[in-house]
Amino acid sequence: MHSSDDRDTLIHQVRARQMAALAAMVAITLTTASFVRLPGRTVLLRALGSEISYEFSGAAQYTLLLGGIVCSGLVAVLRAGQRARSLTFAEAASFWGLPLQVVLVALSVLDQLSWWGFQIGIAVLTGMLLAIIVALQTQSAERDVSRARLMLNAITYALSLLVFAAIYAMRLRSMLSATALAVSATLLSAELLRDTDTPISQVWGWSALVGLLIGEMTWALNYTRMSTRSGAVLLLAAFYALSGIIQQHLWRRLDRRGAIEFLIALLIGVAVASALA
Repeated sequence: MHSSDDRDTLIHQVRARQMAALAAMVAITLTTASFVRLPGRTVLLRALGSEISYEFSGAAQYTLLLGGIVCSGLVAVLRAGQRARSLTFAEAASFWGLPLQVVLVALSVLDQLSWWGFQIGIAVLTGMLLAIIVALQTQSAERDVSRARLMLNAITYALSLLVFAAIYAMRLRSMLSATALAVSATLLSAELLRDTDTPISQVWGWSALVGLLIGEMTWALNYTRMSTRSGAVLLLAAFYALSGIIQQHLWRRLDRRGAIEFLIALLIGVAVASALA
């Protein structure tokens, strides 16, 4: 009994140190990105008969660096748990979406700030939020699923609104904006669906379906003059309804009343988006 308690305490301590190290590395990298500008280069791509130029900027390089830090750090935290086998790539990737989106949003916010005090503050707050999210993810993966899942759902939907607004506001070509939003929605959906006791292949299959529908919706919205606020709210409403219905279905809790509630939420989102137009 004591040996089991000691092992749990040791695992908790190891995870706490790893989460603190991950948060510190992210905060330091974000701070560095605010003060050290990396040189960029232009990459030309051909897709669907059209030529696309992409500026591989310093921000993109920092994005790749931060992505590597977050993904590898999160895997290290999860592997410190009581698992009989190692995480597969698909299982580990289902945890990456939410932390990655937090870091990307923070990086885009830092680019808009000029005072160094705000930049350092945002970097530190991002590291703290990241540590909280990772702690909730480890709880949802092992115990106390309901409370941790409720908090993760709230963070995921709030963050999705920011991500949708940031990408939609760029007014990029449909192939770029729709693809970016499809990938973001897929990753965020995986976070919402991974605790449903469903095989990981099905989790990614359903998540990809949500991402595909959000991407198609973005493609259509790009042909309208809808404002950024209206487009983001409409995308969030669709994402909430789609992911919520699928989540309840995988939990085997979906009934007619639940489906109607999600449809009502979608209609409310449409009404709000129309009012903001």
